[in-house]
Amino acid sequence: MRRRQLLSALALLPATAWASTLPPPVHGLPGRVRLAGTAGMMPVVAAWKRAFETANPAIRVDVAMAGSDVAMANLYAATCDIALIGREATKPEIQAFEWIYRFRPRGVAVLGGSVATPGRSPALAAMVHRSNPLASISIDGLAAAFGDGAQQARTWGDLGLDGAWRDRPIHLYAPEAESGSGRFFRAAVLNGSNRMAWPRLREYTVPPRPAKAEAEAAIAMRRALARDPAGLGIGIAGKEIKTLPLIGANGIALLPDAASVGAGTYPLGRTVQAYHAAPAKTPVHPETLAFLRFMLTPEAQAIAGRASDYLPLSAGAAQEARAALG
Repeated sequence: MRRRQLLSALALLPATAWASTLPPPVHGLPGRVRLAGTAGMMPVVAAWKRAFETANPAIRVDVAMAGSDVAMANLYAATCDIALIGREATKPEIQAFEWIYRFRPRGVAVLGGSVATPGRSPALAAMVHRSNPLASISIDGLAAAFGDGAQQARTWGDLGLDGAWRDRPIHLYAPEAESGSGRFFRAAVLNGSNRMAWPRLREYTVPPRPAKAEAEAAIAMRRALARDPAGLGIGIAGKEIKTLPLIGANGIALLPDAASVGAGTYPLGRTVQAYHAAPAKTPVHPETLAFLRFMLTPEAQAIAGRASDYLPLSAGAAQEARAALG
């Protein structure tokens, strides 16, 4: 709760005097490109580094993958040139960068997240007890259940069940709201709001280290859900529970699998975003641009697929990302 309050306070702070009077730190060094970001990408980045340096011997790639939560801080402190984040940057992260540079960081998708691998931008699944007869759920249904807005779903009848289920209260399970998965869920389903159904919500803490912490939290949540017929969870899918097809804006119900997540059609699939510092309509530093373009090549996408559970971008998404780079 203290961290949520701190982030809310930071979002309301005015631009500081030093940020408006001192020149911002400089990005882009001759013959170098510096990467920071999510630790789950380390196998991919190591393989990318070898391939890129082989093809571009005049450019050295420096790597410091300490986590998504500090990647944007590395970018606005100019200790990296590319911040690889396993989600879209949050509003406070963007604002912190803007306070220093007076322009927004530029971001482009470079990989799809995994289907269900902890630590590697997994898609989020809507889950219930195996005895629950609910056939599917919409994004609006999730918002009504987990949120504290005007439209609220407090019983299973509110989500369309009848008979003995109609008046049964919904028990909620979710990752910690300020974890990477929690922030992604709130951004995708609740428009970033902190107004959640806290009295009925059980959060599962995901410490930033060790790396296996996310897996352990996900297993603990699924085990609790498997014991609670009235439970509704959001998290990483597993065999202990029933995963619900999720209905997005197009009205199509999809399960999180390689086809839907890889194509970008599953509503709660993630992408790895590469943020870099360059004002709109201005050239990106040559070494930085070279590595950004490399990540979007078929070769680099194939390397990522061999090195990890991250999914390559679809052909259309990769083309769109390349066009955004210019």
